[in-house]
Amino acid sequence: MGAAEPLVAAKGTDQIIVEIPGVSDIKKAEETVGSSARIMIYHARNVVSGQVSTRTYAPAGGRESNDPIVSFTRVLDGKEIKPDSAEYKEMIKGWTLILAGTDLAKA
Repeated sequence: MGAAEPLVAAKGTDQIIVEIPGVSDIKKAEETVGSSARIMIYHARNVVSGQVSTRTYAPAGGRESNDPIVSFTRVLDGKEIKPDSAEYKEMIKGWTLILAGTDLAKA
């Protein structure tokens, strides 16, 4: 939709908030979110977060907000880990699926 920095956050134990700055057509936003290929939310146990800073990987900076590809940086030496690498595939094996689109009652 061309929106910069959309926000997706948990609300309580059974809801997710999606905020899309600059989008005023709610119907179009609902259609876009509802027609997405899929949504999967994981607990990335080995990635630095706002709550834990002592993990093996950190999100790489400098990516475009509309780019769905996320690279990571190995904290120990600063090496970028890209999605097509063997290390990336190994890194995400330890993640736990929290929620998938099929779990949603409505979008």
